[in-house]
Amino acid sequence: MNKNSTNSASLEASPCGGGLEGACKQLKFLYYGFFGLAAVLFTLVMYTYSAFAGKEAIVEANSTAGIALATIYILFLICSIPITLKVFNVKVKKLSELESLDEKIERYKKYAFLRMSVMGFNMLLGIGVFYLLNSDSLIFGIAVAAITLVFCKPSEAKMISELNLEEEIEEYVDENEIS
Repeated sequence: MNKNSTNSASLEASPCGGGLEGACKQLKFLYYGFFGLAAVLFTLVMYTYSAFAGKEAIVEANSTAGIALATIYILFLICSIPITLKVFNVKVKKLSELESLDEKIERYKKYAFLRMSVMGFNMLLGIGVFYLLNSDSLIFGIAVAAITLVFCKPSEAKMISELNLEEEIEEYVDENEIS
């Protein structure tokens, strides 16, 4: 089996969810899962506050503990976003050195999973800290994390572009064209 036949097989989706299409579907499931989980969590938080309207926050936002908790969350958010995006970019650029398309897709999927997990965790953590402190200023942190996750939305076109697969796809299309 030559290199082109293994690479062309990887471009198609196999029944078990392999290839570019299968990897994209798995990443989209994670992507939408984070937003669904955030929506449920945020709804529960808001329901809890509306049900117990007179209740004070679990941790007072202006207390030393509240300020420390909010500061740690914001610092984690500010540091983790650029570091995660930079590491992802460096790792994906190194994937062009690999010959096997299957290996490229699997590693890309792993790196994209980690990138989205960090961004999704930032968003969910922000909702948790918001619940503890009942501080409206943390909504901006949650929004930043959500917007960052939006920019990480997986698509086949994005995967093709980031993995520099344009030439391999053109070869695949040329080989499989019906004359």
